[in-house]
Amino acid sequence: NGGKQRPTNLVIVTASLVHNWSNEIKSLCPEKKVLVHKGTSRTKKETLFKIYDVVISTYHIVRMDAELLSGFKFDTIVLDESQYIKNPSSMIYKAVTKLYGTNRVVLSGTPVENSLMDLWSQLNFVNPGLLGSPTFFKREYVTSIENWGDQVKEQLLKRIIKPFIMRRTKEMVETELPP
Repeated sequence: NGGKQRPTNLVIVTASLVHNWSNEIKSLCPEKKVLVHKGTSRTKKETLFKIYDVVISTYHIVRMDAELLSGFKFDTIVLDESQYIKNPSSMIYKAVTKLYGTNRVVLSGTPVENSLMDLWSQLNFVNPGLLGSPTFFKREYVTSIENWGDQVKEQLLKRIIKPFIMRRTKEMVETELPP
């Protein structure tokens, strides 16, 4: 690439998905250099990241290596199974929000597991401030929708988040899934 530093992307996944992501990238984009950043022998030098196209790590490792990883400028940060950051007071949430990425993407089959607050955390990672502070969001939307069934607030929330959500049903992707 003419000596130009390649953009480095960070994919954060659950431990069970590391090899799946690594294999898929190697299969679909064999020219991409992939670093799996996990285990006790993982690098402790952020300068190593710049020679890779994709760095794959786990939520646990990102929490432990937050200082190291937050010192590097990633192009895109992808959180798979992003419901792992649903608690804004958790160490994992605090660690991922310290990361620098020009672009941020969250992927989840279950973005809301327990409460609409789960959604706040994930969207705040992607677009900080979009839904206001946690206190504001809880007062304006969570309580109104979950406790009182406020259809007006629900529709307003849907309009706000629509540009940031791509929802696909099983029927839409069935042809892409293995038998």
